[in-house]
Amino acid sequence: MSEEDGAALSTLLTQLDNISLSLNFLSLSTSLKRTLSQTINWASGVQHALNDVRSFLDADIFPEQLFFNSSYLSSVAAFEEFLQNTIEAKVESEIEKAAIFEQLPENLRIRHMIASGKLLSLYENAPDHLSVNFSEVCRRLGTCMPESTDFELNTNALCFLKNIINLESFLEFLSKCCCQIDWDVLGRDAAIQKQLGTRGTRETAHQLKSYFKEMARMRNRIAHTGTPSDVTPAILDSHLSILRATAITITTVLKT
Repeated sequence: MSEEDGAALSTLLTQLDNISLSLNFLSLSTSLKRTLSQTINWASGVQHALNDVRSFLDADIFPEQLFFNSSYLSSVAAFEEFLQNTIEAKVESEIEKAAIFEQLPENLRIRHMIASGKLLSLYENAPDHLSVNFSEVCRRLGTCMPESTDFELNTNALCFLKNIINLESFLEFLSKCCCQIDWDVLGRDAAIQKQLGTRGTRETAHQLKSYFKEMARMRNRIAHTGTPSDVTPAILDSHLSILRATAITITTVLKT
């Protein structure tokens, strides 16, 4: 595993773990509030401590659904960033192995040309979230001549994949340009099978593919309406576990 691959995974796991910690803290706080209201002895104890307990019990009910929805969106965004960082790290590893531009995998060279062109086509109507130095994109593209030893790729363009979050374009890019990875490779992983409750490669691959499609739909529904109540603590916890298992498997496969 390259240092970049490890960094992408480590960053994602930290973000997911922080969400899990927050979810657990919320659950414990709700339970503690019920317990205190039933057991506290207001006639004894240190007064300032009792005041803190009273303030805690009198606090407004925490908007749990808002937390569940926002955490779901945050986890999906973190996973999307992981996928992009993983592509960038894998491309960088291919660059390190090539003495000249022409020694890069052919599909990677073709994809780079197409992706750079698509990025440049956004020049007049670039999305607000996109921060690109278009002059730099042109300069790097100009270094990519067959015999060039000082070539530089537009890795940001290669990471700019449509619907990357459902894994289709991610897996397709890597399998054609860098390494052998597909739904069946992911479906063979025991940790993913455990999280999905499936058995066998094909069943797991099918369920995982369906899961990520539904995850993309859920993300869009929450982002556009802000009020869905579909995300429960159990769903969020399971969701985080599936993302962890999938990211670990992807990173493990790419290191071989």
